Amino acid sequence: MNEQEIVKRKIQLRGQHFQLRGIERIERIHKCIFLAIRKTLESQMTEIFDPVLSQKLDCINYLLEN
Repeated sequence: MNEQEIVKRKIQLRGQHFQLRGIERIERIHKCIFLAIRKTLESQMTEIFDPVLSQKLDCINYLLEN
């Protein structure tokens, strides 16, 4: 590799680094949103079992775990 190729490669790697940081930021934002949704759904729970609400909570928990 000559010096020009090395510089180009460093630029490429730096760009990938910033893309990953952007993706991590977006994932953190999504996690905050999912946590807020879960809190809202949990506040809607009553003593009477609601299968739809239970399924929604299961979906949110799945998304938070994966």
